[in-house]
Amino acid sequence: MDEQAMKRLRAAVAAAWWTVLIFAIYLTVVWCGVLYVLRTRPDWVLALWGGEPLTWGQMQIFILWTFTVLKLVLAVGLLITVWLTLYSRRLARQG
Repeated sequence: MDEQAMKRLRAAVAAAWWTVLIFAIYLTVVWCGVLYVLRTRPDWVLALWGGEPLTWGQMQIFILWTFTVLKLVLAVGLLITVWLTLYSRRLARQG
């Protein structure tokens, strides 16, 4: 592999690690905010989410599933980033 392609691969790996880190920090901050809202249960939140037919239990289930999916996306992104890092190092050793 030529040097230009290796530089691009290393840049992609670095960008992937930053993306995973920023996404993990974002999920953590949003999760703390959601926990605060679910603990205080302000009336305006239910009104914002659709009003009377929605209950706090339904909202909690929806939020739990949403964060489950987002954490799975984060896990897949992390696996891809680890694979790219290992691939980049293997190519650097061979070249």
